[in-house]
Amino acid sequence: MRCGIVLALVGVTVLLGSCDKPPLAPDGDEGLTSVNAAVLSTSYNLTASATAPTAIALAWEDNSAHEDGFEIHRSTTGATGTFGHYATLGANATTFTDWGATPSTLSCYRVRAFRYVGRKTMFGDFSNIACAKTPALPPSNVNAIPVSSTEIRISWTDNGPTDDSFRVERSATNGGPWEAVATTSPSQTTYSDANRTGDQQVCYRVIAVSSEDGDSGPSNIDCTAPPLGPTSLVATPTARSIDLTWKNNSTVAEGYEVQRSDDGFVFWTIAWVSANTEYYGDPWTASNR
Repeated sequence: MRCGIVLALVGVTVLLGSCDKPPLAPDGDEGLTSVNAAVLSTSYNLTASATAPTAIALAWEDNSAHEDGFEIHRSTTGATGTFGHYATLGANATTFTDWGATPSTLSCYRVRAFRYVGRKTMFGDFSNIACAKTPALPPSNVNAIPVSSTEIRISWTDNGPTDDSFRVERSATNGGPWEAVATTSPSQTTYSDANRTGDQQVCYRVIAVSSEDGDSGPSNIDCTAPPLGPTSLVATPTARSIDLTWKNNSTVAEGYEVQRSDDGFVFWTIAWVSANTEYYGDPWTASNR
């Protein structure tokens, strides 16, 4: 139906206006016309892979023509769970990384193309569903501290609620190769590595092991070297002190702790001296002895 205002002028008819309206595109998910359906992809070959405890990478094929963008929908309740709109990407996008994934969690995704037609948005069919499970968070705060010239104590923080055990690994350098030296219980977050060689560097890292989630990534790396102990200690009494001398055997020692005992069994610290020092005078006069 046409309508308008007609002005007649000496044999000339002029149409000043029309009441015809352009057709509107379907609302939202109401469907596509055959023309528009042909330009939005229905085959994506969507894939998902966990790349970190909190990251899942998606990739798909862009087989659409003239799409205006893609929608990412996500479910954290499995492939048959409830999907919700998660992200909107521009035209020609073929990858997306979900940096908001939860560790030790299965996430599923599907993608669809969309196109703006007038004031409406038209959608293609959803892609296949692709799922990936993120690994557990690795242990953190690994700290290796020498407790003697032959022993190192390693401690760490447990970040995974489903850990079954921890694997302690050792290497001569922070670049590996790594060897497993111990497996601890899920409640044990320390380990003492004995029979080390003094003044020789050793590095440690810890991996969480879970029958449910598999191995976590490695923790941070911490390196240390147990210092060789001093030898040839000699105590020489004088009128005002007891002079101590010893032989420094370490190239990595940061200092020396001097201890004293009155009975040869119970010792306590009386001084700290700098590295490469081989003398200390204990002001332990004759009147104190």
